[in-house]
Amino acid sequence: MLHSPSKAASYRAVVRRQLARRSFRDIASTAGVNMGMTLLTSIGGIFLARNLGAADRGGLVVVLQWPALFGSFASLGLTQSACYWVARRRTQGAVIMATAARAALLTGVVVAVAGFVMAPLIGRTDTVTALLRVVFAVSPLFIAGGVWMSTLQAVDVAAWNRSRCVQPVSYFSGVFGLTLLGRLTLTSATAAFCCSLILQAWFARHAAKRTVDRSDSGQGNLLGVLYRYGVRVW
Repeated sequence: MLHSPSKAASYRAVVRRQLARRSFRDIASTAGVNMGMTLLTSIGGIFLARNLGAADRGGLVVVLQWPALFGSFASLGLTQSACYWVARRRTQGAVIMATAARAALLTGVVVAVAGFVMAPLIGRTDTVTALLRVVFAVSPLFIAGGVWMSTLQAVDVAAWNRSRCVQPVSYFSGVFGLTLLGRLTLTSATAAFCCSLILQAWFARHAAKRTVDRSDSGQGNLLGVLYRYGVRVW
């Protein structure tokens, strides 16, 4: 049965209003999460600076930033590509996510092995070198976690924002708790950071599977599609 022009126009108006409301909620929640994450990072930075001192604070920056830098470069835009293609091909979302996640895990293994070798060239002390190797070892989950979160960004902004909160909130909680206990050191801060990455990857994986699909099947022929777009973004 065909709708009259007036009913069709009314239906379109309702759809537009619903989309506008959802877009507003997504934008507002994303802005709120961004501000909250910035606030937590700033307060956590104060705890770290006052408890670690200049030398260990500098060492922590090296330990946390170099693996993240290597992981970002080595992934060749895979996380951004997963977001783009899952949003564009919703019916293939589960397969795209599984393919990208497996590629991310493999990339993370390569980064972890390379980081183990390069750590002595980066770290100025034995402690920093050892901690660098620990954080590099978490690279597979760091990169794959980015794929799972970017998949959520493509299909459910609210779930994406929740997954983004996990790492900064858990890391801040760890730093704050260690500060109260008088146990905040370079080593314990690094351990708290690694635990926060692992927790975020676990949360994002389960949220993405609930939102997209439970299928774990990947397709190798999608790698070319993913990396062609990803490299341009990279």
